[in-house]
This record gives sequence, structure tokens and C-alpha cells, in this order.
Amino acid sequence: MTKEISGDEAILWGAREANFGYISSYPDILTKERLNKNYRVFSSQSPVIQLNRNGRNAFEQAIGASYGGERSLIYLKNSDFFSLIDTMIAVSLKRTKMKGFVIALIDDLPGRPEYVVDSRKFFPLLNIPLLEPSNPLEGFEMTCEAFLTSESYQLPVVLRLRPGYQAMVEQFEVDENEDIKHFHNDYIKIPRLETIHEDVDDKIASLRLLVEQSPFNNLIGHGAFRMIVSGFLFQKLQGIIGNNLDERYLILKLGTIYPLPEMMIKQLLHESDSVLVLEEGDPFIETMIQDVVHRYNLETRIYSRPKTNMSDTKELQTWELEELLNKFVPGYQANVVLFPYKEKETSIRNLPICAGCDFHTLFTALKKAISTIKGKRPLVLGDRGCPSLLDKSPYRLLDISNPPGSAIAVATGMSKHKPNEKFIVLTESESFFQEGINAFLMAIQSDVNMMVIILDKIGDDVVTCYRKGNEDMSIDLEESSRLSLHQILESYSNIDVFTVETEDFPDFEETFYRAYDYKGLSVIIARTKCIINHLIYES
Repeated sequence: MTKEISGDEAILWGAREANFGYISSYPDILTKERLNKNYRVFSSQSPVIQLNRNGRNAFEQAIGASYGGERSLIYLKNSDFFSLIDTMIAVSLKRTKMKGFVIALIDDLPGRPEYVVDSRKFFPLLNIPLLEPSNPLEGFEMTCEAFLTSESYQLPVVLRLRPGYQAMVEQFEVDENEDIKHFHNDYIKIPRLETIHEDVDDKIASLRLLVEQSPFNNLIGHGAFRMIVSGFLFQKLQGIIGNNLDERYLILKLGTIYPLPEMMIKQLLHESDSVLVLEEGDPFIETMIQDVVHRYNLETRIYSRPKTNMSDTKELQTWELEELLNKFVPGYQANVVLFPYKEKETSIRNLPICAGCDFHTLFTALKKAISTIKGKRPLVLGDRGCPSLLDKSPYRLLDISNPPGSAIAVATGMSKHKPNEKFIVLTESESFFQEGINAFLMAIQSDVNMMVIILDKIGDDVVTCYRKGNEDMSIDLEESSRLSLHQILESYSNIDVFTVETEDFPDFEETFYRAYDYKGLSVIIARTKCIINHLIYES
């Protein structure tokens, strides 16, 4: 039969063709009316349909379902997309196996100028494929292809749905009892859209003029060898070559990274045969400088860090800077000799759990308790922060690491398709209150089989500061002013809540078994004083 299908509905038909099993969103996008209207899309395969309180929980549950083995689709608005940048970066960097995971991004919402930002600029940062359909038929085909691409490359794939595309309508010839066979274009309706970017463009143009005179961008020295460097990296460079910069070097020290002082850079490039760009991380500044070279038809050669020899993701060490100067600066002789292994030994990233932290006792007892569980070992998920230490030696317990506050929602999504498995989630009290509590409420309603361990890092010496007139005031936080996590959680009758103090950590196994055997959602609150906070405030 012939059926009129809009652009966003075509995404659902494409997901049906791809045999998806999970769709997640929140009520103002995936409305009850839309679900009823597209019931025939869903009814043939009966996917799990999950509506959430916000876009972040919807995203995390969908990715959890994908980790659990279901092809998953999520609808997001432009505004919610930007609140997920940290989570999406983490997902793109994971090694966790996923089934197809497709994000339908409703972009550039009309009438909401405060949210209208070009999301395309973020995808080089996210390293996530982005597709943009031009009509419903293409949307259908792209959705099918997106699931395959997601599984092939183990990355989420985003479909960018513009308002004009969503309003397009085509007549499709479909058989609702079988797979979609073929389509043909009939007519397309495109609404009138107004441009709302003029003010933003004017502000950026003004900023570009302003940064040319910014005191944070300086030319230092008058030597023959030219370099461009930004931020704190200039201090490292100065520590190597000394203070006599004017004799051999001319350095453009950048303080404003976006927008760049384009005219200042253009003048330097025009007067130079070659320039060395020193930059940490991805070549963000280098790419923009190469664009200046191209647009103004300059012949300046740009030197940068060789990708084959040095990491693109970590900060530049002193010995790496010396290697670069030795390669590009004629007659350069190193003033400082630091070997790679020495700097690695002093890197704080390689330190184990904080010395003196009582969580070491808790984690040791947790590892022992999990090792004695009969049958299949439960999956352990944790937020970044202290729970992520479980991924290190000697614990090696963490299976999936998540951004702060995300682990509960991810585990909830996984439990939807693995209801007979038990999941163990570790989060910090800060992450729980800031990001995780909405996911926790959804987990209660979803009847999940999960144990949550909340690391409550209390600190009796932590103070709060406020201003009273012209005087700085500090007060101690009274115990009565604290939120009792146990009292909040035990108010829910269908969960089991336990609290263990520092002195209980050696005997943690007994509490663990009681919480683990509970059929449903159980919570263990592990309370101890944070050694870092204690040292900071004592000093």
C-alpha cells in the first residue's frame, strides 16, 4: 500500500528494516502520539521502548542496551547533544563491544536560538561518523547503513536531522506485513526557515578584530627561527632554551585560541620561509594555521610534531621538545637532558590508589567477595574517579568505565536485555547526586537486578565559604546540615540499603553477600574520609 512518511518517521522504518531491538528518548520527542502513529513500525519486532526523564539518561540506557547485544536507536535534541559531549567521547574511545547504535539528532531547532549551535564542529573532537539525509528515502537508507557502520567500526553513528528534512513528506509504497520493498518520490514539503545566526556571526567578527590587539598574543624575540606556541607549553619551551629568546628565535605566543589572531599569524607567515608549530594534543591550532596558508596563498612551510614518533594525545615532555628543536633548529644544543623513563616515573597518572586511602581495604574485600561467587562472574561498572581505580592492579575488577554519574544508567540499559544477570555498579556520592540520581530513580521503576556501591567520601574538616558584606567568612558544616544518603535511599520501600563505615571495610564481605543476594536493587553506602581532602585542608 502507499503511505505518506515524513523524514523522522523514515528513520523508524529504517530501524525496523535493520531489525533494531531498543529505542530510547524522552516524552517531548518520542511522544505517545508518535508511538501510536508508528505502532505498525514497532509491532512486527516489538522492540523495547524506553522513555526517560532527560536526554542523558536516554543516551546512556540506549548505549547500555547496545553493549547488551541489541541494535539501539535514540532520539536527541540539539540542546541535549551538547550535555553528552563527555559521555560520547568516552563511548567513542571504549573497547567494549557494541551492537549497532544510531543517534537521530534533531538539530538546529527553530524558534530556540539559545540552543542553535552547529553540532558539526564537535565531530572531529568526538571521532564519531555523522550522516545528514536530504530526503526521507535517503533517511531510510542511511539508517540501515548506520547500523552496519556502527557494528563494523564499533562506534555510534549520528544522523543529523534538520527541521526541513523532518517536515518533508514522501509517498512510500510499503507492505506493512513484510519488509519494505521499494519507494518512489511523490512530493516534498519544505517549510520556510529563517536565518537566526546573524547576531552570532557579528559577535564573532568583532571578536576576531579584538584578538588582534589582545595583550595575550605576543611576538617575542627577533631571531631567524620562527615558532608558534600557546599556553603553558611556552613555559616548558622557555625552560629549555632559556631567557635569551631574542638572539635566535622569533616566537608568537598565543593566548587566545579561538578565534585566533589571523592577521597577526598571516603577517608572521608572510615574512617566514618556515614556522614550527608546537602544540599538545590534536593538531587544532596547526589545522587553522594551515587554513591561513591556503586561503592567502602563502608559501610558508609549516613544521609540526611528527605523528609517527610522538603521541598525539598526551602532553609534550621536555625530551620531546628537545628532539623537535634538535631536528628543526640549525645548530641547536640541548641545555637540559631528561630521558623519557625519568618523566614517566614522576607522572601522577601512573600512581596507584592514594597512599593511606581506606578504599584500598574496601576494594580488596570486594575483589575477594566477587571471586567466591559461584557461577558467572557479575559485570562490574564504575564511574570515573575513585571507582575507576578498580581497573588498575591489584584489583583488575572493572569491566566498563563511564563518565561521572553514567554507570547506573548504562547498567539499567544492559539489564533490560539481560534480566537474569546481576550487575555491580560503583559511583561516588558527588557523581550520584550531580548526575546519577535521575538514573537511579529510573532504575527503581525498571525493576533492575543491580547492586550499587556508593563511595561516600565524607570530610569532617571540609568547610563552605561565603561572602558577608566585605568580610570573608568560613563556617564548619554541621552534621545536621548534611544530607543523609542512607535516609534518602531507605525511603524507597522496594530497595535494600546498607551502610558501612571505615572500620567495617575489613569485614565488608558479609555486607556484600547480603546485598548481592537481594533480588532487585540494593545499595551499599561506603563512608570514609577522603585522604586528599584531609591533606589539603590540613596543609
